[in-house]
Amino acid sequence: MSAAYPFALAQMEPDLTPGMGHPTTYYPDSPGPDHAQPLTVSSGETVQADFTLRKAPVYRISGYLAGANGRVWGHPCVGIVPKGSLASNALLLGSIIAAPQDGSFTIFEIPAGSYLLTGALCANESPVTQGVQGQGFLSIAPLESGSGAEFPVSGVQELEVSGNVEGLKLHVTPARQVRGTLKLEGNVNLAGATVHLRSVERFPGAAPSVTISGGSSLVFDGVLSLRYIPEVRRLPPDCYVKSVRYGGQEVPATGFQPVDGASLEVTVSTVGAAQLTGSVADDAGRPVSYPLVTLMPSDGGPAASAQGVVGGADGKFVFPALRPGEYRAAAWKEDFDVYQLQADPRLLKLYGAKGKVVTVQPGTPPAVALTLIGAAEVAQAESKP
Repeated sequence: MSAAYPFALAQMEPDLTPGMGHPTTYYPDSPGPDHAQPLTVSSGETVQADFTLRKAPVYRISGYLAGANGRVWGHPCVGIVPKGSLASNALLLGSIIAAPQDGSFTIFEIPAGSYLLTGALCANESPVTQGVQGQGFLSIAPLESGSGAEFPVSGVQELEVSGNVEGLKLHVTPARQVRGTLKLEGNVNLAGATVHLRSVERFPGAAPSVTISGGSSLVFDGVLSLRYIPEVRRLPPDCYVKSVRYGGQEVPATGFQPVDGASLEVTVSTVGAAQLTGSVADDAGRPVSYPLVTLMPSDGGPAASAQGVVGGADGKFVFPALRPGEYRAAAWKEDFDVYQLQADPRLLKLYGAKGKVVTVQPGTPPAVALTLIGAAEVAQAESKP
């Protein structure tokens, strides 16, 4: 949770006290999302959340979206987070307003510091780019209905703030198409499964996806200039992702960034599948009901071989089909997904300290006993830079 002044009041503050304002405060007293404390709300319970907005030197950032051929016209969606955070339009600082037509934006109440600025056109708008000489307008092809692409242009860039920033050009690039192939090994039936491109930066909008319907070709529309991890959903219980390659290289946990001329290759197999079973207990040795258990390959990839399952009421869990190899297993109370864990170095340290290394091969599955990583431990890890 965060608290901030609405744009109209934030705009007035520097006029009342030059150079001063009330920056965004994350609960209970943090200048940014990285050090915020989470709130747990249970059914039927009322939780008190008090904020204190403190006056401090703040600055204004104004600018517009800019493409390769000049200004991009339309309604921009922008966000700003401290440098080192994951790019996101869900966790925001400042008080933001954007013009509905000309691609411009203004952000008030930003303290001095290093930031990451994100920008895109708001959902379902086609970008219009002003010519370099200002001679008329060039319209980029509009989005097709059902393409899954909500943002036809996007950009992420670093920004140092030590005073007011005027005329900033937030550089954005058009969405593109990513093509690939699906390879199957063994007796595999993937009818109804889907392949999604998960944005590592957690940029807003629907993930580009393809539903598998019997063919081997993969075509993703509306892919932005971000880093992506391919994720195969609704795999049959006996299948595992053997390999995910982009541009001829295995996709690591940090994902891939689309480039011209490169293609994606996803291999799904039932041949030589391994299994893993185990149980989860708390620090006192008591079984934990419905824990989240995550596996990440020790060799760093392929990214899509990382997996998560939810254990039963008795704390026992099963991974029915895995790529043979070495993994680090950990159990959590928090509702993470494994890709979120891979992207956060603070949680990776906790993962390494509390997780267990296990090697899985075809045949009798090994059993591993895990100790739950509690919500308090996660909150403490996330409170660190």
